[in-house]
Amino acid sequence: MPSEGGINAVSLSRLLGGKIDIDKFFISLIRRIDKNIAGLKDHRAGLIASWIRYQSDISGRKIKLMSGGRQKTYTALKATKKGTVITTEGRELKGEVFFL
Repeated sequence: MPSEGGINAVSLSRLLGGKIDIDKFFISLIRRIDKNIAGLKDHRAGLIASWIRYQSDISGRKIKLMSGGRQKTYTALKATKKGTVITTEGRELKGEVFFL
C-alpha cells in the first residue's frame, strides 16, 4: 500500500466481529463477479453502440478489428446514430469490439 494515502486497508474479520470462512467468502465473490460478467455479455452490443454514439467524429480513422485470431484494418466511413460503424469497404460493424 502506498504511503501517500489512498484506500485504507481494513480487516474483514474485524468488520464482521470474528473469524470468517475464507472459502465461503471467495466463493461468494466469484459468484458475484461471474454474475456481473454475464450481465456485460448480455448487454455487450448495446454498450458498444452507446460508446460509439458518444465518440467524436471517427470518419476517416483506421479501425483495427480482431476476427478469427487475425487483425484486420478498415477505414471508418461513418457511424450511425444506432452505433453501427460503416467502413469504406461497405462492411457494417454492429456490436463488435474494435480499436482505433
